[in-house]
Amino acid sequence: MPLTGGALAKYAIKPELGYGWAGLLGSASAAGSTLLMLHFLRLLAAMPKPADAPGMKTPVMIVWMALAFSAVAVPWILFEPVTGFRLAAVLTPGSWISAAWPMAIGAALAAAISWSRLQLPAIPPGDVLHTMVRFIVPAGERLARAVDVIEAQTRQWPVAGMLLVLIAVSLAVVMAT
Repeated sequence: MPLTGGALAKYAIKPELGYGWAGLLGSASAAGSTLLMLHFLRLLAAMPKPADAPGMKTPVMIVWMALAFSAVAVPWILFEPVTGFRLAAVLTPGSWISAAWPMAIGAALAAAISWSRLQLPAIPPGDVLHTMVRFIVPAGERLARAVDVIEAQTRQWPVAGMLLVLIAVSLAVVMAT
């Protein structure tokens, strides 16, 4: 979103990414971020509102407003000292157009998904954990078995003794240089 910390971060990283594949992937991530945030807002709006929910207490509201303000203000305050870019450069029409087209693609994708009533796959609760269990854990189990085999070999006294001597000699060489 324009005028947010995310927009400032993308503006600061664009010159480093360049205009090749890395720049294209950066723009694709901006489009994906827009799509994701619009999907989140659509789901948030569709949530049922409890009729008897009490309003937010004033101290909590003050803290929430202070955090929201800080999330927008702090990146603007720190932008120039941290990046070295002039803050006025972010507000030029060219930078706005450069930031707008990936957002327009993300918004168009969100509209197309919403309009088509495409049923997106359900994400189970604890989706990161689900992904880990499904993909990473089997790889981790294979790695653990390999480590067990290596450990069984190195537990044998001749191998362990040789490794201990090798480590001691390596440390001695490092300390001598």
